[in-house]
Amino acid sequence: MSGTIAHGTIQSGTYTISNIATTGFATLASDGNGVAITQSKDNGNDTIKFTVTKLPNGNYTILGYVYTNYAAVGSPPKKGEDAPPKKGEDSPPKKGEDAPPKKGEDSPSKDSPPKKGEDFSPKKGEVSSPKKGEDVKARSSAYEWQIKETNTKRQYLISPNDDDFLYWGFSGSSATNVKLTDSGSSTWQFTHIRD
Repeated sequence: MSGTIAHGTIQSGTYTISNIATTGFATLASDGNGVAITQSKDNGNDTIKFTVTKLPNGNYTILGYVYTNYAAVGSPPKKGEDAPPKKGEDSPPKKGEDAPPKKGEDSPSKDSPPKKGEDFSPKKGEVSSPKKGEDVKARSSAYEWQIKETNTKRQYLISPNDDDFLYWGFSGSSATNVKLTDSGSSTWQFTHIRD
């Protein structure tokens, strides 16, 4: 399989994604929601190819080439429910809830203790925040990632859209599942495959 190693901003296209430390390829080896993205040394298999799409907001989706599911973390919103707001956005009030306070008014925060009757735990349908050690898995709904080149050309970090301190990586030399980590083997090379 031949291709060109990407540098600079990743453009939309079909790529293999290989880990710099292990030289293994990210692969989606089977179909279905919840299937882990794993590491493979077999570079002749189409399951190591991913369709990477650059979105207008600068984030990316990563879609399996053979098994068309997206790389994701967390659980997707339930059918018919909206996704939670992205980092820095306010969610609109739900039916029966009061509108958020206006600027200058007191407002409860997750940092202050809840008042009687308040609950800040995730609600049904909300996606939980990414967690260190969480497997990157396939799912049918799109998930946005940040892909940033490091100070070393042609080496990239892949992080969840709402957490720039966790990255795709492996937690140990014998690990096979791609996990979110904050250290270790977390740099990747993107090789563009001629379509």
